[in-house]
Amino acid sequence: MLPASNDAALGGNTPENPNVTRVTYAEDKHAEYPSFPAIEARPVWACYSMLAEWPRKNGEKCRPGVYYHGVEQGEAVDVWLCTPLFVDAIASNGNGHDFGRLLVIEDRFKHAKNWCMPMSMLAGAGEDLRRELLGMGWEVNHKVRGRLPDYLFSQHPKTKIKAVGQVGWSSTRTAFVTPTKVIGKDKVFYQSQHPGTGGYSSAGTFDNWKREVAALAEGNPVLMLAIGVALAGPLLAFLDMQGGGVHLFNDSSSGKTTAADVAGSVWGSLSHSVNRGWPPAMD
Repeated sequence: MLPASNDAALGGNTPENPNVTRVTYAEDKHAEYPSFPAIEARPVWACYSMLAEWPRKNGEKCRPGVYYHGVEQGEAVDVWLCTPLFVDAIASNGNGHDFGRLLVIEDRFKHAKNWCMPMSMLAGAGEDLRRELLGMGWEVNHKVRGRLPDYLFSQHPKTKIKAVGQVGWSSTRTAFVTPTKVIGKDKVFYQSQHPGTGGYSSAGTFDNWKREVAALAEGNPVLMLAIGVALAGPLLAFLDMQGGGVHLFNDSSSGKTTAADVAGSVWGSLSHSVNRGWPPAMD
């Protein structure tokens, strides 16, 4: 979801005030390299992608990322804030609450990562926000790290998206939302203070899972129950039924944790079981 506009290097952001970011992104790697803005176009924030030609100042290459292009005593001043961090969209729950921003972060390996960030993370000094970004491979100029909220608040992208803060069916029941994927027709994003899988990771294929997990549970009533319970959750909304739980209790080493791992394999990782050697690891 990297900005793909070459129109005045705006990248989809509306120039509603002089501090709006001028995102530079060139789809054609042979496109003319971007230059820092002229002094009459300042002050302005700008974000330059690693995936495009690197920006130039007086013909010299400069590090990609977010810059504050200002003016001090009549002279141009360019301050590097952080590695590329684009603001692609304004998010909300569709009812005028739970606002957020859809961020696109480029790490040192030139991987682009999306995160729908709640705006509530900007209420304080921004330490929690920086902690999460750093975990995603983001890098910041420590001396001016406090300017990050200024940059984010300056962004007014045209695109608006619907976001939800919990896993499950959307309000229209046309999409099922997880931290890693949205299944269905509804265009909705998962918004959370913690970017990541939240336990909803995937490995291998559905055929792998049927062969290496489900087939091995055949004839074992506890494991069959565990899989059935895990699969039942998404059906409750359509049956207008409340959720419930199953309590397994027995002596140690009787298979309770294995049952929980097998149930978890429907939604996420088998890491705990694989470490013990069963079920077989999925490719």
